[in-house]
Amino acid sequence: RTVTGVQTCALPISRRDFPVELAFEPHQLCNAACFCCPYTWLSKETNYTTQRMSREGIQGLINAFADNARRLHGYDGRLTIYPFRFSDPLLCRDLDVVLKCAAQNRVHVVITTNGIGLSGHNVELLEEYRPWVTKLSVSLIGSTADEVRELMGLDFDRVMKNIENIKLRHPQ
Repeated sequence: RTVTGVQTCALPISRRDFPVELAFEPHQLCNAACFCCPYTWLSKETNYTTQRMSREGIQGLINAFADNARRLHGYDGRLTIYPFRFSDPLLCRDLDVVLKCAAQNRVHVVITTNGIGLSGHNVELLEEYRPWVTKLSVSLIGSTADEVRELMGLDFDRVMKNIENIKLRHPQ
């Protein structure tokens, strides 16, 4: 087959009748002010950052997601949730509910954060549910403290200190 002058071949794509990944926003909050992120300007809108899911809503969503795959479709493979889109999940007051419910349903969790909230109680939660937090990424815009401050409005040194503390706790 040719599409606009490019030779292609038809490859069979396996597709399930149900989702195995779910991205959602338990809250609409971030502690950065990235020049390229919609939260930077959306957060200035009235009531935008006050919108959040209830604890029951979070539980219901994760339970229904897992139940659909496991019970209704007999799927025993990997299910994954992304409890963020643009917000920072480590600012979520209900992160404990997200992680506990995911673990109870054998659902993996992928977290991307700017690293500011990667300390204290959040680290304890991540350690408690470590088998289910299968990916933790720290996303920064810039490669120097000045660039990160200018492009994100964050303290680069604080982020690096949080990362170093994680490395000390988990040297492997």
